[in-house]
Amino acid sequence: MPPTLRSSIHGRKAVQQPESVKNSIHLAALSIKTDFLQPEQLDNEDEDMQSDHEMMSSEMEDDLDESYYNDVDAPLQSSAQELLRPLQETADRVSRQVEEFSQALDRFRGESKNLSGQKLWAATWNLMDTYAGIANKSAGRVQASSAEHKHAQKNRKSLGDTTAQKENLLLESDIWNLTSQILPCKSPELLEDAHHAENAALVQLHRYSKNDEIWAAFMEVDPVANHYEVLLDWLQERKRKTSPALKDSDLKSYDDCGRGDVMWEGGNIYTQAPIKRQKVTRAHPGPLQPADDMRTMHFRKSDSEPLVTQMDPDAALRQDAMLEVEDELYETSAWHASWELLRRGSSPDQCRNWWQDRNELWRALILRSPGVQNSSEVNKAWLRIINLASNRELAILCRDLADNQDVATDYENAVYGILSGSYSAAAPVCESIDDHLFSLINSLLIERYEQFLSAFQQKLQTPDLQEYTPLPPTTAEISNYMQSSQVDKATKAEAHQPHKYLQSALVSDDLAHFFLEMGHAAAQMAHLTGQSKVLFDNDETQVNECAQVAAQDEDVVRMATHLQLALQPLGLLDQAYDENALVLENNIINYMGLLERHAKYSLLPLYASKISAERQPRVLGRILSKVTIPKERDMQMRLMKSYSIPVYRVIYTICDYARRTWAMKLSPQREALQAAKVIEYKDKIVRVRTGFIGQVHDEDEGRVVEAHEWVNCIDTKNWGMACWLMTALYKNLLLSGKLAAAKSLSTRVELAQTSLKVTGMNLSLAALVAETPEEDGDTDMEGDATVDDHSRLASPTKRRKESKPNHPLAKETTNRSALAEQSLVWAHLELLVQAMDTLELWQDLANSVDTLPRNDPKTVKTAKKELGHALQTVHSAMQPLLDHGFLSSAMDEQEDHDLRQIREHYLPECILAYNSALYFGGHAITRQHLVQCMELAQQVAQNETLTGAFVASRRMQELVTAFAHDSQALLRANEHSSASTRGRGSKRSSVSGEKGGRTDIWQVQWRADAET
Repeated sequence: MPPTLRSSIHGRKAVQQPESVKNSIHLAALSIKTDFLQPEQLDNEDEDMQSDHEMMSSEMEDDLDESYYNDVDAPLQSSAQELLRPLQETADRVSRQVEEFSQALDRFRGESKNLSGQKLWAATWNLMDTYAGIANKSAGRVQASSAEHKHAQKNRKSLGDTTAQKENLLLESDIWNLTSQILPCKSPELLEDAHHAENAALVQLHRYSKNDEIWAAFMEVDPVANHYEVLLDWLQERKRKTSPALKDSDLKSYDDCGRGDVMWEGGNIYTQAPIKRQKVTRAHPGPLQPADDMRTMHFRKSDSEPLVTQMDPDAALRQDAMLEVEDELYETSAWHASWELLRRGSSPDQCRNWWQDRNELWRALILRSPGVQNSSEVNKAWLRIINLASNRELAILCRDLADNQDVATDYENAVYGILSGSYSAAAPVCESIDDHLFSLINSLLIERYEQFLSAFQQKLQTPDLQEYTPLPPTTAEISNYMQSSQVDKATKAEAHQPHKYLQSALVSDDLAHFFLEMGHAAAQMAHLTGQSKVLFDNDETQVNECAQVAAQDEDVVRMATHLQLALQPLGLLDQAYDENALVLENNIINYMGLLERHAKYSLLPLYASKISAERQPRVLGRILSKVTIPKERDMQMRLMKSYSIPVYRVIYTICDYARRTWAMKLSPQREALQAAKVIEYKDKIVRVRTGFIGQVHDEDEGRVVEAHEWVNCIDTKNWGMACWLMTALYKNLLLSGKLAAAKSLSTRVELAQTSLKVTGMNLSLAALVAETPEEDGDTDMEGDATVDDHSRLASPTKRRKESKPNHPLAKETTNRSALAEQSLVWAHLELLVQAMDTLELWQDLANSVDTLPRNDPKTVKTAKKELGHALQTVHSAMQPLLDHGFLSSAMDEQEDHDLRQIREHYLPECILAYNSALYFGGHAITRQHLVQCMELAQQVAQNETLTGAFVASRRMQELVTAFAHDSQALLRANEHSSASTRGRGSKRSSVSGEKGGRTDIWQVQWRADAET
């Protein structure tokens, strides 16, 4: 039995319209995977999960409504709305198409998981039909919006949303239809059946076989012929759809042939008149003979050329004579009409009706190639080729006429060229790439059919001959033409149109090369234009200029991506993927960049699941760093998990890429990084520098901190990676003096809350009491190559490959002690930042004392109370910094280097600042704080970590001087207190902290104490 073909002989499956889809981006995303959401949750997700783009648009509209439109007249408001309408409609169309294509792809993904063989192929060409339906609907929407105000039409034209846009949408629909028709010609079932049919291709044929039976046997054994037939049928249908109804006035030279506006009839009427005059003059009852004397008397008055003496269609060629000028122009129009009827694939009935109305049925007879016909096939457009089986002489004669240079018009050569399969004869009248393709593919198909007919004739002479081997594929000739069309002046502009470039690859059966060219061009144009370049490595491969244009066209990028994703499961791109998988993935990544530009973040995981596991984190990470709304992050997490994307690797890329990008922007600003100063000297006395942390004003700093909020989404097993990401950023921020960003990080991604959310345990306190791991002197971690010191941090990924298996951050564990150990450095760095924050707040409060009224005991009492609470907060925050081994639990050699730098700078600064706060509190609140200064001195002296930091930073002299001032102040306070108690009737000094002290809170003199 012949295989089921999607061809003109065996029928074509009707295009299926896609199901109705929802317009919301988030409903589109949620409809992809709803197994993890309850039905009642979907509405809430849809309401809350707005993209940044949508929220911004909404805010802009609100602003315009409130501040502008209320103050203008109605006509002006209407004009503004019409001005923006084309842009909004285009954006809506693109958004709707993007979502509908994603939904169709995801449905196909789910349905095709368990399919194989012919069922998978059938599902794929059904998907192509669905895509065609989406494009058809989009074209319909563009058409519906054409009836609008004339000003809006001008605006639409200026924005590119014109008739050309609709034509591209219709072409897109046709391309998807063509794909669904071509795929069966490549299916393994058809190829296998065709291979088996070769052994008995001619068995059922005999001398009485009908033309359509011979044609069916030919199509059964030759898959390439099936491909050509589909292409020809598609090209003819495209011509019918995109061209207006054929009219006489549209034909070449018709306006000059003297027929007027009415339909002609009667043939060459201007040449008939001289012939009739000669017959009357000579009283000649029969046809005139072209004798020599007739040539001297029967000629055209315009140029004295001899006229024909008979009116049959071959007279001019046979007699080597001319028609009247009007009739020659008429012949040009008539052959042009015949060409158009062939080009549009008109049926024999349509051709007959056309020429019957013009009283020239013989022309219709030429076009239909008369021969033995089956009644069921009598009205097929393919009758002219099918009938070559019984009328091969006609093909020979047509070929001779096609090659005859004496034929009066190129259109006559073209008609005979189409009938005989001569591309060279038809090429001169081809005005478009599609015309050339029609003529060329027609020639290739007839060539293959004549080869089969020759084998059939041999079989009739040699009955034992049953086998037939088809000609090798000749699609290379189509590819050669498509390449030449890109440099031919007549077709160059058309060939460079992105949609045409895709069509040419499909027609020439060269999709693998097309995808490779597009992949190279995607990377090149990304770096050239700057759009999405962070997603690609630079590519310097020489590519076609058409590919570079197409790689920037959003519609073609979308089509190429979805076509590639549909063909890949069929195995049609296996060889290309084996050799150039990364290049082919560029097409998918290019489309993901397009989704990013349209803020379609919820659609990204679907396409990320189609690229290699190595590139998923990089691509998703660099895009999703822009997702800042917690609910949208949660949705991304669910989607990534549903598509089996390793979430922890994506989170690592988001944070690491944000940190490195910020670090590279920071590095050119200074040669060496400078940590922030916490203290300052005024009159040789140490004070906390006012506002030394400040606020985050740099957008890059804000973004890098915001990106690390993704750490809250990591899983327990990869907690070590989260700790590495956080400590890496803390170290970068501290070493570069970005304390405001470090403070923001400590509040946005607090260890206590994050660990509780991720692991279910509060690791902020547990980390402090965890045992300090022994330093491994043999650990040699190779840091990533970056631009400067603050980026020399080895990633956990490298650690897993290069370090020992027991590296704390490389362990996947849920053990509380191990998790606490991993969190230790993070906890220390966070505590350091929090301690500095309390110091800044203390100094702000201390400075505000100067603004209070000095003679109000109630105010003084309140101020002292506030200062006391603030100082107690400083005391609590500083205690962890005074512990043994603070910031000394490095996980590797590089981290030990970074922590040592932080210790040597910030610990002396913070301790001197803390001592300064105690010194001030000893004067302003109670002398007990001066006693704490002495206790602080003892703690520092007994702590090797602290003394080592002061010695290494060469600040021991500052510390000794500060403690000396503390001793002097305490001694004076004791003497003053004793003198006060000996005084008669005196009250206790406020320095003693006892009730009834005087209001001397403002009498703290830094300079006086220094000079004592």
